[in-house]
Amino acid sequence: MPSETPPLPPEPIAEPPRRSWPRRMLNRLEVNQAVFFAICVRGWQFAAGPVTLLLIAHYFSEEMQGYYYTFGSVVGLQMFFELSLPQVLINSTSHEWDGLELSGDGYVVGDRRRRSRLGSLFRIAMRWYLIAAVLSFFVVAAAGFWFFGGPRESENIAWQWPWLAVVLGSSFSLLLSPCMAVLEGCHQVQPVYKNQLTRSVLGTMAVWISIPMGAGLWVPAIVSVVRVGCEAAFVGGRYRNFFVSLWRQPVVVDFQWFQEVWPFQWRMTVKGFFGFFNAYLLVPVLFYFHGPIPAGRMGMTWQVLGTLLEASGSWVRARMPLFGSLIARRNFSELDRVFRRVSCVALGILLVALVAVNVLVLLLDAFLPKIGDRLLSPLPVFLLSLAILVVFVVESLWRYVHCHLSAPYIKWALAGDVLNGLLVLALVKPFGAVGVAAGYLAANALFKLPLAIFVWRKIRQRWH
Repeated sequence: MPSETPPLPPEPIAEPPRRSWPRRMLNRLEVNQAVFFAICVRGWQFAAGPVTLLLIAHYFSEEMQGYYYTFGSVVGLQMFFELSLPQVLINSTSHEWDGLELSGDGYVVGDRRRRSRLGSLFRIAMRWYLIAAVLSFFVVAAAGFWFFGGPRESENIAWQWPWLAVVLGSSFSLLLSPCMAVLEGCHQVQPVYKNQLTRSVLGTMAVWISIPMGAGLWVPAIVSVVRVGCEAAFVGGRYRNFFVSLWRQPVVVDFQWFQEVWPFQWRMTVKGFFGFFNAYLLVPVLFYFHGPIPAGRMGMTWQVLGTLLEASGSWVRARMPLFGSLIARRNFSELDRVFRRVSCVALGILLVALVAVNVLVLLLDAFLPKIGDRLLSPLPVFLLSLAILVVFVVESLWRYVHCHLSAPYIKWALAGDVLNGLLVLALVKPFGAVGVAAGYLAANALFKLPLAIFVWRKIRQRWH
């Protein structure tokens, strides 16, 4: 008999290719594609900032610089018309998206009930924002004429028509904001942030071209046009079928806004109203009490620090749709693991970046005073940097809470914003920028941080 052929040894399983060290480093830092593009947005703004600073220092007077940055703060009044809807939409749509997906041609497919609810949610949001965009144009424009036409008005600055153009562009951007929020909540975070990067690069290029050409205070309006154009092309191009399918979605189960969302939204709305005292008050109060020159220095400094805050906040914000889905599945252990990991990584990176900014300010103050004079002096920069660290922790904890579609202890949260506004107003006149920075730091570190930690722990004990 022929001998049996011995079995062949099993083929060795090929090991997966080892990832490159940059990729491994990004993974350790919890940088996914969405966070990568969000960081690129802020990184581009931070890298391009010195070029913009030099252009402003060369082509703008100190008075014009004050108007330039104060425009952005006063336009922030539009938040009163948003009713905190973008954040509400991100959280609400992330709960509804579980069980849905995009088809190959870009339409929303999946559970019929959830599609119906998501469509109702989107239609309600768009109808409100159409009204809000019109109202905000007239109200914010009038507020700007009252504020800039006050006792600190400069006879050398023609600000009226540029101001109207800025408000008009911001109103169109406000009309598109629910579309971007719905996309973000439906786990399209990476494309949304990629579009933001494109918008940021094109906007910066527009600034660099228009300032030397003598555009002056028309520069913010030009940037608004670039922003609206990028967002309109994004919504009407790549995601046209997405929004068409939501708008035409038949009503199977209507979304009960006032029963399901309004109890959360009205708290967020009131909190957003008072949040103006925490986010947009610093530059206008310096403009009002000390004129456009100190306001310009605060505006430029605040733009640098705010860019770092937004960049670090991207780690948590980009995961908010994931947080909402994990909460809907009641997978709280994974929720806590991801939240702790990404927030700790982001906090460490923010700390390193703030140290670098303070060292740079010291060097500019010592060796390049012509440039350093366009920023705040080292002491208020240091105080604001400490405040930025505290604000990052506070915002991260509240984002965690809001992903549960809840905004508890609203009265205490409002008290913190009011305290911040009162301290800034009380200290700005006698101490200027140092007083503003000290009041901002005190309100956030001594009141808002302990409150956020308490609420975060309470939420976890109650629902987890």
